This record gives sequence, structure tokens and C-alpha cells, in this order.
Amino acid sequence: MTCISIKTCILTDLKSDTAAVKKRQHQTKSDSPWEKSKTDNLYRYKPSGVYFVRARVGGKLIRKSLETKVYSVAVLSMAEQLKEHRKLAELHTKAEEAKVTIPHLEISNRSDFLKFVDAIENAGVCSCYQAADLVRFLAFGGFRKKEAAHIVWGDIRWRKPPVLL
Repeated sequence: MTCISIKTCILTDLKSDTAAVKKRQHQTKSDSPWEKSKTDNLYRYKPSGVYFVRARVGGKLIRKSLETKVYSVAVLSMAEQLKEHRKLAELHTKAEEAKVTIPHLEISNRSDFLKFVDAIENAGVCSCYQAADLVRFLAFGGFRKKEAAHIVWGDIRWRKPPVLL
């Protein structure tokens, strides 16, 4: 880019930046590859004919292929997808709101430990099963959290002692 003065350089840059915006503004709806259907949140991709769901759930935009070209199947599938995403969003907000306070934790025997792990597993938040598995792995393996973080599948030998550190 050649500049005669600072003003001409700035004006040239602005023209090149706004060209794409103006082109999009002049683009008509018929040029778009997306076609809105009769049902809210349901769109069809014209080149392939496949239906997609596009909706806001929990403040986030969800865009997912329904993998069908049939309108009636797409409507049913969309309802299922939205229900699933709303359920996940609700679990996510519950997990963010959940505050676990354990003033004093005393585990003196195996049954207390199993009750503790059961309480984690049935906490009702989205990652409670994984957290319970992690607690079991750390306890039964005798690992500390930082040691367990470095364990990979290659460390596990199935026929001999299970884990090498």
C-alpha cells in the first residue's frame, strides 16, 4: 500500500475494511445458503438439504445438524435436541451454584469412605460420576492428585501389577 500522507493511508484502510461489510449488507436473502423453515429454530442448508437446529439455550447459541432431509423427522429431532441441551444447561447452572462445605471430614473405616463416595456420586451435578471415580482411583491406588495427573494409559499393564509410577 502506498501512502501520500497519514490521512490517505487511514482512508484507504477504512475503505478496504468496510468493503466486506457493504457486500454483506447488499447480499439478499436468496443468496444465503440457509433457508428458514416454518418452525422456529429450524433451518435447512440448501446445498445439502439437511436440517439444522439453531437456538439459544442458557445464553449460548446452539447450532447442530439434525442429519435428516425430512421436515417431519427434523421437527421431532429438534425437540429432542433442545430438551437435551436445556437439561444440560440446567445441570451446568446447578453445578456452578453448588457450594460444598465440609467443616470436618473424618473417614475412619471403609464404610464411611463408601458413604462419602456415594454422596459425591449422587450430588446431582453434571460431573459427579467422574469426581466419584477420581476419588476411588486416588484412594485405592494410594496416589496423590499430582501423581495421578501424570498417569497415562501406557502406564497400565493389564497382566502384571496394574500401574507403574
